[in-house]
Amino acid sequence: MSTGIPLKDSVQQSSIDEVMRFINRHIEPDEKPEEKTHTGYDWFYEYFSFVPEPNIREHFAQAYYQSRFVHKLLIALKLSGRESMPLLLLQLFEYASLYEALTDYLIERKFESSSDFKPYKVVKEIRKYPALNSNSWRLIFHKDEIDEPIFFAYEKDKSLQLRDIRFSDRIRYLGKKIGLTDPDATYIAKIYDLRNHIHLLKAADDNFVPSHEDCKKAFRILRKFIENVRMELNKP
Repeated sequence: MSTGIPLKDSVQQSSIDEVMRFINRHIEPDEKPEEKTHTGYDWFYEYFSFVPEPNIREHFAQAYYQSRFVHKLLIALKLSGRESMPLLLLQLFEYASLYEALTDYLIERKFESSSDFKPYKVVKEIRKYPALNSNSWRLIFHKDEIDEPIFFAYEKDKSLQLRDIRFSDRIRYLGKKIGLTDPDATYIAKIYDLRNHIHLLKAADDNFVPSHEDCKKAFRILRKFIENVRMELNKP
């Protein structure tokens, strides 16, 4: 039975400090562990200096910081198997959120009004003609011993909001604009789809298990992706 004693009351503070020193020494992707000064979260906030809106910049920085924090915590504690799954899942969710947010952020600011993006914002919708579909009579199509009703309908354009467009279409469109390779765009779409496994029945259907490899690859591609987004936003 659990005694309810907080970890820091049952573990030597020196052990906790050592874990935190390890995390803070390695959390910044571009810093060397042996360097004397590590700025932790401030490094991530500065990394997104190309985002002028403080609130958006804060959320980007927090997501990236959190993904790196749990990754380094996993390594520091040498977790594997079931014990590693919560930390792997959180990384995948944070990376997927960053990919989607950065994609939409750049499209909204530079491409949403472009003529080549407009086809993505429109879908064809089939609607019935109410006046021509009577309740008193119907046309029937008989096939394979089954009667199917036939309706009078028309096709209409329906405008979509940016976030209603399939993410795989958004990322492939943006990838062509910022020089992202097709394999990287495809993999980003995969990472985004992995986030849907927060739904447990879908996870069960797919036998989903979060992996170190997906986390490592998502991180590696994200660094290139952010740099491409930064360069595009800085263009006049």
